[in-house]
Amino acid sequence: MAEIANAAFFPAGTLLIGTDGYKAAVTGAVLTPTTPTEVIRDIGGGITTVSGTPEWALGLNFMQDLKTLNSLSQYLIANQGQKKTVVYTPQTGGKGFTISALMLAAAVGGPANAAAKSDITLPCDGQPVIA
Repeated sequence: MAEIANAAFFPAGTLLIGTDGYKAAVTGAVLTPTTPTEVIRDIGGGITTVSGTPEWALGLNFMQDLKTLNSLSQYLIANQGQKKTVVYTPQTGGKGFTISALMLAAAVGGPANAAAKSDITLPCDGQPVIA
């Protein structure tokens, strides 16, 4: 059996929505699968676990910007309900994950003693293409 090396990393990559990059606004991004599973118990006492197709969601943490034209804050509001191609590359020089995500408006504002931040989870269609 081969021992596989691991190149652990601190996320420092890119996020493209369409052709626009938003890495300056994004403070965290996570592409998360939710995979349905079922335990099947047969009459002979056997137990088998099966899984379905994962449902993906893209979670974003970002700094709000209501001044800059096409900022992520404004883009999400303007494109609410539309599906857009997203390419998330979590590691500089690593592979990108391309998926279609449903744009949702994120929260606006926040406490007076901190920079305005938002968190949003964008539901995705299908499976990511990794390249």
